[in-house]
Amino acid sequence: MSGEFAGRAEDYAAARSGYPQALFDWLEARVPLAGARAADIGCGTGKFTEGLLSRGAVVYALDPDAQMLEKAMARLLREPGFYPRLGRAERTGLPAQSLDIVTCASAFHWLDAPAFARECRRLLRPGGKVLLAWLAREEEAPLCRDLGEVLRAFCPAFTGLAHGLAESLPRLPAFFAAYETASFPADARQDEETFVRRVLSSSYAPRPADETYAAFTAALRACFARHAQGDFVTVPTRAVCFLGEPVKGEDDA
Repeated sequence: MSGEFAGRAEDYAAARSGYPQALFDWLEARVPLAGARAADIGCGTGKFTEGLLSRGAVVYALDPDAQMLEKAMARLLREPGFYPRLGRAERTGLPAQSLDIVTCASAFHWLDAPAFARECRRLLRPGGKVLLAWLAREEEAPLCRDLGEVLRAFCPAFTGLAHGLAESLPRLPAFFAAYETASFPADARQDEETFVRRVLSSSYAPRPADETYAAFTAALRACFARHAQGDFVTVPTRAVCFLGEPVKGEDDA
C-alpha cells in the first residue's frame, strides 16, 4: 500500500475529510471507547485515529508509509493515548490479546484479507471487534458522475468513487463471522483547491511529472466550475461501516 501513496501525504492531510461524529456515537454504543485499547490499521494521516482519541481510546496507529505517519504525528503526537507505529496490517508486532477493537478506515481493500483476519484474531481479547469503514462518494450524484468521467479519461487505474468499498464487499462474508452495518451522512464541502487536492491524493491520480498532469488538473478545475455554488462544491458522501468479530480460522482450533 505504501508505494501507491508515496509523495501524496501533503494532499492527503490537507484535503481528505474526517469521519462524522455520528459514526463514533454508533460505535461507542457497541464498543465502549473510553479507556479501550485500539489499533487503527492503515491510519494514514490520522483522520480516523483522531475520532477514536477524542472518545478516550488508547490508539496504536499503524501505517506502512512513513510520510503519512509523519503527518499523523504532527497533528496528534500531543494527544494522550496516541502511539504511532510504522508497520503493516498483516504483521503489526503488537502483543497478542491486547486489544478491544481493531479499526481499518478506507484501507481494507489494500490488505491481504485472510492474513489480516488472522492478525486480528491474534490481537483481540475475547469478544473484541473489528470495524471496517469507508467514505464513499455517491456515484450517481451529478457532480460525482462528472468527476467520474474525468477520472476515467485520465486515470487508467480508477475503479470508482466509493473509495474501495465496492471491491471489498464480496470479501466481507469470508472475513467476518457475523457483522452489523450502518451508514451516515458525510458530505464534503470543498473549495477549488481542496477539490483538486482531494483527487490528487488518490493512488490512481497522475503525478506532477506525468505528461497528462496539466491537462488532468485543468479538467478537474473545469469540473469544479460546472458544479460550484459560489466558491464551493458539496461532494455527496456517506460513511459506511461494518462491525463484527473476525471469522475463526484453523489456527483457532
